[in-house]
Amino acid sequence: MGVNVELRHQGAKPRKGRTPTTTVEMVVDADDIFSGLLNKCYQSGRTPTLDKIDPYANTIIRGSDVNAFIQELPILEKYARTAPEKRQIARIETMSRKCLAKIEDHHLHFVGD
Repeated sequence: MGVNVELRHQGAKPRKGRTPTTTVEMVVDADDIFSGLLNKCYQSGRTPTLDKIDPYANTIIRGSDVNAFIQELPILEKYARTAPEKRQIARIETMSRKCLAKIEDHHLHFVGD
């Protein structure tokens, strides 16, 4: 399995413990499409936000980094050759824009293997 992308809503901060989050939407990377595209542009010097995504761990992107992530997606899209690759990028971009619209309490989780 590749890197799944989740749009999460952050709930109210409790007095003790972790702040609860709810997965609102998810793009599943069952065929390793997203992780394969990430590998093609990794450490290119043009994608610092994409480079933060670890395909073997969980990564959270929030705040201004969501906008930077969206700005870097066209670079990633240049590596997309097939229709499934292009659809995957489009779905991730759509979800990322939803996150950006509600940035105060939403963030992106990248769930690696």
